[in-house]
Amino acid sequence: MTGSSAADLDSIAGSICYAHLLAREGRSAGQTFPFLPIPRADLPLRSEAVYLFGRVGLQWENLVFGDDIDLEDLLIPRQGELVLVDDPGNDLAPALRQRITEVIDHRPVDQTALGVAGRSVGYAAENPVGTSYRLPLKRRILEPVGSACTLVAEQIMQRKPEILDRQSATLMLAAVLLDTVNLDADAGRATEKDREIAGILIQAGSADSAGLYEELVRARFDTGELSSNQLLRKDYKEGRAGAVRLGMSSVPLLLDSWRQRDERIEEAFSGFLADKALDLLVVLLYRQGEKLRRQLVICTTDEHLLTHLVSGLAKPLGLSDVSSATDGGEGSAGPRLSGGRRVVIRRFLQREASVSRKRIEPLVREILESL
Repeated sequence: MTGSSAADLDSIAGSICYAHLLAREGRSAGQTFPFLPIPRADLPLRSEAVYLFGRVGLQWENLVFGDDIDLEDLLIPRQGELVLVDDPGNDLAPALRQRITEVIDHRPVDQTALGVAGRSVGYAAENPVGTSYRLPLKRRILEPVGSACTLVAEQIMQRKPEILDRQSATLMLAAVLLDTVNLDADAGRATEKDREIAGILIQAGSADSAGLYEELVRARFDTGELSSNQLLRKDYKEGRAGAVRLGMSSVPLLLDSWRQRDERIEEAFSGFLADKALDLLVVLLYRQGEKLRRQLVICTTDEHLLTHLVSGLAKPLGLSDVSSATDGGEGSAGPRLSGGRRVVIRRFLQREASVSRKRIEPLVREILESL
């Protein structure tokens, strides 16, 4: 049982709660457990998750992390099964994709490519990008709601409602609230199903939704002790888009504030690009004050790639170059990497602040795959 490589709260909580459901159903002869595809040392960077675990009394040290086991070594020899929550599996190794038996995901997908409308349960065919699974899919739920935990909670309520206790309800509710901006209609993320499921979770968890959301936001924005490298790792996901090795970081800080903490942030971007062996690094910056503000940083050694991506993103995101003195001027070239390649960095204001990573990521992939 695993989720997105970003290992955000939605993915983590959904994996934990759905693994609990499968274990209680007793359908597998082996062991069912949630797997977090990040190093153990990186979980404390997800401060909202650590705060939430403490709030509900969950010992995260007992979870299984990416540096604890090798999934391929574990699953392939044993003919094990892999269940995905909050992730379609596009970036998994081929050997792991062939072990997928269930998928629960809430990202927008091309439903015509799936041959189904809204959701598919027990549909054994191709995944959203056309990569065939070896094993017949027992269940596939693909529905454009605000949070994957909405879909996980729905499954628990339908299949084994007696296991919905205060701990699991609060875990899933927290993810739903963060992903939908506390179910705010103006944010454009929450659906009627999110609101309906959240209402049930609020009762089951005996939670004050407004209070819980505010606590989680405070925890998420508590980044005072993090270095630039840790900020980039805090909410990070990578994979391939066509021939491009892509990394995407979401950081709860704007450039002017970040530069006050680290005057050499361009070197941090360049170093991260090199350390991760990326062709392209996209950094999504945001800050919630009286209104949500977003910025975008693109970092690469390939100017053609940068120009192509910016051309595709400029209109839907309402991009304009950041050029204030505090943000370091328009564009810039970073340090040279080994081999003499110079890193090119461009910084933008994102005027369409309602467009979050859940919409930006598939758009970036589509643009890169068109190269």
